[in-house]
Amino acid sequence: MTEIEEIKQKLDIVDIVGQYVSLKKSGKNYKGLCPFHGEKTPSFMVNQELQIFKCFGCSEAGDLISFVEKMEGYDFRQALETLAERAGVKLKEFSRNENPEGNRSILFEINEMSKKFYHYILTKHQVGKSALDYLLTKRKLSLATINTWELGYAPNSWSSLLEFLLKKGYQEKDLLRAGVIMPDKFELKSNDKFRGRIMFPLTGIDGKVQGFGGRTTTDREPKYLNSPETSVFHKENFLFALNKTRMDIKTLGAVIVEGYMDAISAYQAGVTNVIATCGTALTMPHLKIISRYTKDLIFCFDSDSAGVNATLRAIDMCAQLDLNPKVAILPAGNKDIDDLAKSGNEAVKKMLAAALPAYDFVIKTVEAKNDPKTAIGKKKIMEEVCAFLSRSQSPAIKSHYAQILGDKLTVSAESILEYMQNHNQERMPTHLNATVSLSTVKSPQDYLMALIFTQDKLDKSKEILQNLTPEDLAQSQIFSLYSKLVDYIEKNGNLSIKSFIDGLAGEDLVKARELSLWDVGDFNNLKELTETVKRVKKESDKRKMSSLTYQIREAERKDDADEVKKLTEEFKKLSEKIAL
Repeated sequence: MTEIEEIKQKLDIVDIVGQYVSLKKSGKNYKGLCPFHGEKTPSFMVNQELQIFKCFGCSEAGDLISFVEKMEGYDFRQALETLAERAGVKLKEFSRNENPEGNRSILFEINEMSKKFYHYILTKHQVGKSALDYLLTKRKLSLATINTWELGYAPNSWSSLLEFLLKKGYQEKDLLRAGVIMPDKFELKSNDKFRGRIMFPLTGIDGKVQGFGGRTTTDREPKYLNSPETSVFHKENFLFALNKTRMDIKTLGAVIVEGYMDAISAYQAGVTNVIATCGTALTMPHLKIISRYTKDLIFCFDSDSAGVNATLRAIDMCAQLDLNPKVAILPAGNKDIDDLAKSGNEAVKKMLAAALPAYDFVIKTVEAKNDPKTAIGKKKIMEEVCAFLSRSQSPAIKSHYAQILGDKLTVSAESILEYMQNHNQERMPTHLNATVSLSTVKSPQDYLMALIFTQDKLDKSKEILQNLTPEDLAQSQIFSLYSKLVDYIEKNGNLSIKSFIDGLAGEDLVKARELSLWDVGDFNNLKELTETVKRVKKESDKRKMSSLTYQIREAERKDDADEVKKLTEEFKKLSEKIAL
């Protein structure tokens, strides 16, 4: 038994998840409000038998280790150590051949060595001189800042890093897995992933380099290029600079900017509580990580329309987590905080000190594109602003801004609050559709398999499944799963659902795990199974009728009266069968 297997055997995912989420029993599963995105109706399911979870709202899924990774912002090793301590399992250092995560430690080694290579090229080698001049003169970074952030330069050659790392004893397959090289599309060889780019190490809070961001110094596209997703780097959970700024964030709040260049320039300007996303929009997992350090945020995104829209989306997400966001307004002529930093530290500090409360920014933005003096303008302003305010969890905030908005639109605050309440109720069905019956919104084929997986054993459904034919499920996504299930029932005396699922692989395993997490509730399972089989058969008959309609037309076109008669009789029988 491996250490991971021992940890999973000693711990229960229901207990682990239950520390973060209030879970309630629902049939064979447990359900609760998803911790990874805001919701008011539970769509987060946990299966105790299979020790897995999935949110059907945001699609986050995994086992107890990946759950802790996502909740705590840990890498795999950190999550494993946390769970091992709780389980009383002593972890040994993974050797390169024993690491069950595909040898994660070697990926960190490769990234660390790559960082040193890039940094040397930038600061010590002639090849990096022009890039260094670019950072010092055009971007106004000091040499101290360049060294603090361990910036580097990837030579504009096909294999400089590859050759360097191979000489250091690393294997090409591991370099590919680390994402520092990539296979050539046209030749049977690999090339450096990053070429001719300023390199930014993407370092986790544990000090380990998870990946890289590369910025071109020319007009080459793309301007920014990030490491691919690997077993040690996940963009949606990564926040640039958090490793350096998290302690100041605890006391000062967080200043959130768009990219790593913005973050470094802001840090150099004295903003020691800055963080940035990395080549991706701000996500709910990002905000969940930030919320562990502070509830006070200042967004300072680019001043263009894309930046404004990103800010509005961020404000909307903050409401779901009950955070306190503000928005820094860049002075005219500055497209981002990196631009402003060139004007000096005081300019940056002044802008941040004058940051607007989030809903003041919303009102200002909406007012700028609508005329509050016209009826239509008032209507649009109320609709758009209230769409944001209605999501706030604070009655005080709603009341405060209802008064402000009412004064602007010459409408009573009570009317604004009433509109917000109605707007919130109208929105709920689109976001809270988890309560809709799965039997009506999902395909009967999928629903049938989900019902089967709610049982402990297959013996009850064995006889019912015999009423189906392969043809009934031939066009279904679960046909492969169904075929394997029938084969398993025929060949095995042990009719355990868990044993069947554990024996699957690939897409079948993924699909089976997802179906086992469906919230099919507590009802007469056998009766529901029987009814669902009837629905599957009926759909199958309808498909046959559709096919027969086409065949009848073809026979008529060929003037084949006998064939038309024969097919018409078949069509009639199926029609009568469906009507029953």
